[in-house]
Amino acid sequence: MSQPDRIGRYEVESVLRIEPLGRLLSGRLSGSTRAVYIQELCPPATLPAADRERLVRAFEAEGRALWRLPEPRVLRPCDSGSGAADTRYLVFDRPETAGYQPLPSDPRSCSTARWAELAGEICRALAALHAAGIQPVQFEPSSIWISGQGDVLYLHLGWSHFPVRQELPRSLAPPHPLYASPELLAGLDATPSSLTFSVAAWLYVQLSGLPASPAALVAAGRRPDPLWNINREVSASLDDAIQRALHPDPERRYASLREFAEALTGAAPVASPGASASPDEPTLAMQAGTGSNTSGMSLPWQWGAWAAGLAVAGALAGWALAVSLPAPEPSPASNGVSVQPAAAPEEPLRPPAGGGGY
Repeated sequence: MSQPDRIGRYEVESVLRIEPLGRLLSGRLSGSTRAVYIQELCPPATLPAADRERLVRAFEAEGRALWRLPEPRVLRPCDSGSGAADTRYLVFDRPETAGYQPLPSDPRSCSTARWAELAGEICRALAALHAAGIQPVQFEPSSIWISGQGDVLYLHLGWSHFPVRQELPRSLAPPHPLYASPELLAGLDATPSSLTFSVAAWLYVQLSGLPASPAALVAAGRRPDPLWNINREVSASLDDAIQRALHPDPERRYASLREFAEALTGAAPVASPGASASPDEPTLAMQAGTGSNTSGMSLPWQWGAWAAGLAVAGALAGWALAVSLPAPEPSPASNGVSVQPAAAPEEPLRPPAGGGGY
C-alpha cells in the first residue's frame, strides 16, 4: 500500500501505521499549517463485497456517533470523507499544539493514587463511548493523552469494536496480547465486562511494575498475586476493586465501566502506615515467566526485569497504533476540549457523515 500525496483536501506527510483494515496518516490541511492525523479505512480486497459494505457502514456510523458525543474526555473528529472504492476517512487535529502528552508507560512516573485516578477517568470516557453505541472491546493505552492540567483525553481509534469483530474474520481485529480479557484470548465474543477487565489489567501492570500482564494468567485459570504483595503503597480496598475487575468469570466482574470507576474512586488508594493488607486466604502468586514473585516485595521494584519484560511486551503489541490523537478545534458541536491549530483554516472543517462529510 503506497503512500498517497493527498487525501481529500489534506496533504499526506507520512504513513504512521498500516493495519489489516486501514492505515493512520500524518498530514496538513492544504495551504495551511494545520496539522492533522487521518484515520483511513481500506477494506481488504479479499473480503466479500457484503463484508466490505458492512465494514464501511460501521465505520461511518461510529464517525457520526463520535461527532455527536457530548463527552469532554473523548476526542471528536473535525472532518471526514470518502475516497476510491470503499475507502473512508476521519480527520483529527493533532495534540502536540495543545500540549497534550501520551499516557505515561513507566510505572514510576505516577503515584499509586494518580494511577487509580487515571484509570477511573479512562473508565468514564469508555463508558461514554458505550452509551453512544461505540463499543471497543479492549483498552489500548496508546489511545490516551494527558493535558498539562492532568485531564484525560481518549481517542477512539483502531478496529477492535463489536461491529467489526462480529462481522469480519478475527484475524483482522486480533486481541491485544497484554490487556485482552480471557474470553477474547480464547477466541470467544466479547462481553459487556471485557473492557472493564482490559482497563484493570493495564492498571495492575502500572501498580505492580511487573513486565507481565495478568491477562494470560487469568486466561489459564490462575489469579494474580495481590498487589499489596508487590507494592506496599496499594491499599486492600484498591486491590479488591482491581481483583474483582480481573475475575475470569465475566458475570463476577463489575456490571459496568462506571461501576468500576466508582469503586476505584471510593477505594483508599494508598495503604495506611503500618496497616496490614493481607487477607486470610491470599490468591495464587503471579507467575512472571521465571517463577513466583517474592511475597512482600516492596519499592523500589525490580526495574531491570520490568524493562526487559516491557521490551518483549512491546514486540507482542507491535500491531497496536503507534500514535493516538486528541481534541478538535472549537465548533458549534464542540466537546469542550480545544486543540488550537497553528493557523486556522479559511473555511470550517466538515463534520462526519450526516453533517456534510461522507
